[in-house]
Order: sequence, then C-alpha cells, then structure tokens
Amino acid sequence: MAALWIARLFVIGHDACHGSYTPNKTLNKWIGRIAFLPSLTPYSLWEVGHNLAHHGFTNLKGRDYVWTPYSPHEFACLPWMRRQLEHVYRSGVGQGVYYMIEMWWKKLFFPGRQHVTTRRTSHLVDSFLVAGFGVLWIGGLALWGIYSGKSIWSLLTFGFVIPFFLWNCLMGFVIYVQHTHRAWPGTSAAMNGAPTRATRLPPYTSSSCARSTA
Repeated sequence: MAALWIARLFVIGHDACHGSYTPNKTLNKWIGRIAFLPSLTPYSLWEVGHNLAHHGFTNLKGRDYVWTPYSPHEFACLPWMRRQLEHVYRSGVGQGVYYMIEMWWKKLFFPGRQHVTTRRTSHLVDSFLVAGFGVLWIGGLALWGIYSGKSIWSLLTFGFVIPFFLWNCLMGFVIYVQHTHRAWPGTSAAMNGAPTRATRLPPYTSSSCARSTA
C-alpha cells in the first residue's frame, strides 16, 4: 500500500512538473517538489531528464537515455559483468533494480557530471531536500522503534526499504514497457532522418525488441 501511495503522489508531481496541475507555474513547482518527496525524486533533475530529454527526444538513442537499446554487436562488446546486469534488468523485478541504479542513483540523487553534465543550483538544493526527507523518514521509523519497543530493523524494512523498492519496481516496469515495446520503433542518435525499424535481439540480450536504424 505504501508503494502505491508513493506512486499516486508521484503522478501528481509528474503532472505538476508538466505545468498541468494548476494554472500557476510557481504553485506547480512546489506541489511537484512536495509530491516527489516520498519517491525521493529531486524535482529539478526529474524536470531535465523527463521534460527535456525524454519528451524532447523520445526514444532517440543517444538523447533519451532510458532503456537505451543495444545492437547485437554493441551487446557483445559489453564487459561480461555488464551483460549479466542487463540480463538482471530484464528479468522479474529487475526493472526495479534498473530504475533504482540507472535512473535514481545515477541521474537523480546527487548525480555525477558523467551522468548529468548541466549543473544548476536547483539540482543540488532538490537533492538535499529529498535527502533530508529520507533522513526524516528513516529517523522517524527508528525513533518509533525505540519508543514503542518494536524492532527497528523490521520497521525500517517494511516501512522504508520494501515500499521504496516496490515503488522502483512499479516505475521501472512502466518505463520499460514504454521504451521497449516492439510496437514503438526508435531512431538513431545521428538524427539523419533515416527510416527505422524494430529489431529483435537474440535471447541473450532481451526478450523485447531493441531499436536501431534500418
């Protein structure tokens, strides 16, 4: 239930980030920031990655970095560990692992320059904001355990770890379907106007279809 409430609040934040929740731009930003807190999503970083990169260059390899497909040759050239990780990402709850590592950790929560080259003060402020919320969330559960006599580890597991992971699974699955469904062909990063087609990769890569230029 907690994961579902995180997702419901995230939808509110998503719509506010698009400026469609209220007519007031400033109010939308604050509603979005607050609604994003339970998912530990920094508002301004999500705005850059989602509104600009995703909606500006939807499924354009090299610009929309979510679930970027590999050609069979690209996949074969990956280090062994990375190939195994790609298998994990595309299996069972692996979409949640993908979102938590490749999206949240690398591109949303205090991202490094190799992942987010544009540096804005709002990115740092929003990262600290969600970090502070996370500390209050975890700290509140720990204090509850201390004063109630309940197991702190159980409270942290069922009150934070599992809800947050299940939220990542929900989000990871949604964007996996949106970016890899065989009916959604992608385009080349070269943006040269060449026709595109959906290409089925071998079983060792993915059960979905990746996208490449024709």
